[in-house]
Amino acid sequence: MKLLAENGCLQQTLDVISAFGKIMSAYCGDVLYSITIANPLDQASLTELKTALSGFLAKGEVLKLETKTDLSILGVMIVGIGDKYADLGRIYVLYKGVV
Repeated sequence: MKLLAENGCLQQTLDVISAFGKIMSAYCGDVLYSITIANPLDQASLTELKTALSGFLAKGEVLKLETKTDLSILGVMIVGIGDKYADLGRIYVLYKGVV
């Protein structure tokens, strides 16, 4: 905090703490998946999603799933893994030849 204060960056303290938490979480083997969906998932769908995402984890990694609901998205589901994301709803629509 002293370093942040000396550089006039105290307003960024929460961002620094959040970034440090993400770094430590990754170091401990946690993999954060951020899922944004148009409608809330029921428990069965959530369990199936966790099982599917766990298949992408390496040995020793732990799944940390964060779900958000956003009615404004056009697709069915947006999956974020670190700094990458995929709009699975649009991929599904394109795959099925609907568009």
